[in-house]
Amino acid sequence: MSEWKRIKDDAGIRELWELANGFHDSCIVSALYSSGMYVTDDLAMGRGDAGDFVLELALRRQSEQTELRLRFIGVRAFHIEGFDEDRFGDIQDARLEFTDGFAQAPGKRVIFWSDWAEFSPADAEKGGASYAAADAMEWRFSR
Repeated sequence: MSEWKRIKDDAGIRELWELANGFHDSCIVSALYSSGMYVTDDLAMGRGDAGDFVLELALRRQSEQTELRLRFIGVRAFHIEGFDEDRFGDIQDARLEFTDGFAQAPGKRVIFWSDWAEFSPADAEKGGASYAAADAMEWRFSR
């Protein structure tokens, strides 16, 4: 299993984009979310820092035997599309970018990933695609 690689800039996005073939012919096979919330021993509610809100997606590509894991740290929002009779669920064209225009993080630069290239951060409240917006993103390949 490879080490986690953090995307820090547009060059990092391009590197992942090329290695993952733009996520073409991929699909989300699993998701794991940690909310950063907890209950103390005396039953008080607590909340961790932004970095404790983590979403990890596992993707498989039709042309590869490896799994690509995307880890979003400091999750601002995410949505995973469920079963839809009219949609197969494979990724033909994705979107990955840094943006300052995400409603759930006004004035903050976040990284935004969507399983549909035409689905922008402005579309997040409408639904219709799986997406994640977070303070940071890491990725790695695993077997």
